[in-house]
Amino acid sequence: MGRVRITSFSFLTVLRFSRQVERLEEDLKAVGLEPSVELVDPEEFANRVFRRRAYQMALGFIPPSTTPNSFLCPLLYGAEGRDNV
Repeated sequence: MGRVRITSFSFLTVLRFSRQVERLEEDLKAVGLEPSVELVDPEEFANRVFRRRAYQMALGFIPPSTTPNSFLCPLLYGAEGRDNV
């Protein structure tokens, strides 16, 4: 069975991070990937990333957290309890 090679994907971000995204986009293209960047307003970013989880790759702000556990647990275990690392 052959490998499937995915080279294109969508990249979601907010205007505040546009310089970082430009640099990341250049780096990804340099290694043969084809990112499609979509700039959205912060409210739409929060809705798609934190509520609906409707994105392939995202660069933006992190959700508010009040304790180290509330910050680290979603990073390590994801929304459904699966490991992200």
